[in-house]
Amino acid sequence: MTSGNGEKHGRPRPKRWWLNGYLVSFVMILGFAALPLGPVLYGQFLESVHGCTTVFHKEIPCMVDGTDIGSKLYQLGGAAYLLVLTVPASVVALLIWVVALAFSGGKGR
Repeated sequence: MTSGNGEKHGRPRPKRWWLNGYLVSFVMILGFAALPLGPVLYGQFLESVHGCTTVFHKEIPCMVDGTDIGSKLYQLGGAAYLLVLTVPASVVALLIWVVALAFSGGKGR
């Protein structure tokens, strides 16, 4: 018989204190994988608002209020190359995370 507070036969539920650390680390791994997306999306936004074009192999001048922001757009777009490093590193970290979660899942039993 279960009481209203989640106890079964007078015994309290086991607390999963270890799960909080895994959730925080999961969010950190996903944040690390998506980190280069911020500058890339910001550069694409600036490019579309000001009607500029960018390519990955050279800087193209883009005049906004008398200032050339073409080099800045080139640098922001170049952050996409960091995805080549962050995504595979995050996949490895997620595999380690899953193994750690699987082996510590029975700790409270």
